[in-house]
Amino acid sequence: MFTKNQLFLFLFLMSGGIIMTGCNKETSYISPYEQYQIDSVIIDQYISENQLDAFDVEYDSLYYGVYCSILEEGTEEPDVNPSIYADITVKYKGYLVDGTVFDETAEGDSVTFYLGGMISGWRIGFTALSKGDKATLLIPSYYGYGTSQIGTVPSNSVLLFDVELLNFTEEVAE
Repeated sequence: MFTKNQLFLFLFLMSGGIIMTGCNKETSYISPYEQYQIDSVIIDQYISENQLDAFDVEYDSLYYGVYCSILEEGTEEPDVNPSIYADITVKYKGYLVDGTVFDETAEGDSVTFYLGGMISGWRIGFTALSKGDKATLLIPSYYGYGTSQIGTVPSNSVLLFDVELLNFTEEVAE
């Protein structure tokens, strides 16, 4: 059993050790802008190596570095696109630049999402698609999971999604 003074000394030494350990760690900080520049090079290289006809998606009169490559155009209403307030029904496969698949819909299945609740890269990218379009979205880490590691996806990862927009419905304002 510790005396009051021994307990105080023990806690004091432990907290000092924790603080010193934290101070000795070397951390390298990359600003979001620097990471975006790194991601842009990775995306440009991927587009070039895979000979994709990709474009930087314009959203709200701005370009964010989210690229879209339409692989197959849908036949229904080619100029009608979902807004970020749409419910979208999709098939998708998410993977990293090295080909590692981290998520996908099961064969023959689709899933419906509220687009406004998805990562920013999806909110931006899907506004360039029409019903029936099959495309690849190339998303810089900032518009994906950013500095967070999510499951098997490392932090600061460029995300690629092969998507098929099966349907979408808009929220009707009353």
